[in-house]
Amino acid sequence: MINMMYIVLTAMLALNVSAEVLEAFRLVDSSLLHTMKGVDAKNNQIYTAFEQAYIENPIKVQEWKNKADEVRKISADMISYISDLKEELVKYSGYTEINDENPYDPERSNYITQSGDSLEIKKEDDLNGPSEMMITQKKATELKERIIEYKNSLVGNIGDDDAELKETILSMLETPDPSSGPKEADDLKTWESQYFESKPLIAVLTVLSKMQSTLKTQNRTSSTIYILKLMQAPLNSINWGQELLQMPALYFKANPTKLKCSLLQKILPNNRKYRLTADR
Repeated sequence: MINMMYIVLTAMLALNVSAEVLEAFRLVDSSLLHTMKGVDAKNNQIYTAFEQAYIENPIKVQEWKNKADEVRKISADMISYISDLKEELVKYSGYTEINDENPYDPERSNYITQSGDSLEIKKEDDLNGPSEMMITQKKATELKERIIEYKNSLVGNIGDDDAELKETILSMLETPDPSSGPKEADDLKTWESQYFESKPLIAVLTVLSKMQSTLKTQNRTSSTIYILKLMQAPLNSINWGQELLQMPALYFKANPTKLKCSLLQKILPNNRKYRLTADR
C-alpha cells in the first residue's frame, strides 16, 4: 500500500508540487518510519535467538551466527549512511533546531538525527538544495555505488546453493538507468536524476526512507534464512524432529503435541512460501 502511494505521488510531482502532495509525502514518510520500528523489533528477536542458541551450542551455531552478524553490520552501516545523508539534506535546505525557544510541534515537518537531535525542516518544498547535493555534488552517484557495494557484500556471503536468495538480494534496491526515448536524446534520465533531480526535499527524504525500509526488511529475510539453515531445514518445509525440540527453550517453545515454534511464527507470519510440517 505504501509503495503504491509513493508511485502515485511521484507521478503527481510531474504535474504539480502542491501543498497537498507535499503533505501526502510527509504521511508516507511517517508511515515508513513507523514500519521500520516494527521491523527493528522483529530483527532484534532474531538476533536474540542467535545469541541464545550460541550460548547453548556454539559449535553448531557459530557459522550461521557469524553470517547473521555480518548481515547485521553491513546493513546497519548502510542504513546509518543514508540517515547521515538525510540529515545533510535537511541542513542544506534549511532548518531550525528544536529546543526550549523553538519547542517541538508535531504539526510541523521535523527530522530526528541519529544522535537524537530534533530539527525543524524549514523548506520541505525545496527543489534546488536536493538537486545541488544529490546531482551537482554527485551524492546520488555515491549512494548508487554504496548500494551496489552493499548488495555485492551480501551476495558474497551466500553459498552457491542459495541462488534464490542471491536473486532476491540483487533485485532489491535496483539502480539501473530508466530506458526511455532514443539513445541519441539529450534528456535521457539516469537512476540519479529519476529519483533526485528537481524533486522537493520531502520527496527525496521519502525515497531515502523507503530505501532504509527495504534494507531492514532484507536484513530480516537473510537472518531468517540463516535460522532455517541452522535448523538444517529446507526452505519449503520444517521438520519438527528431536533435534529441534532440544534447541533453547527461550525461543523454541515446542509443545510435544502441537509441535509449534514461537520464533518462526513471529518471523514468518502468513508467509505461504514456507510450509510448516510436523513429523508424526
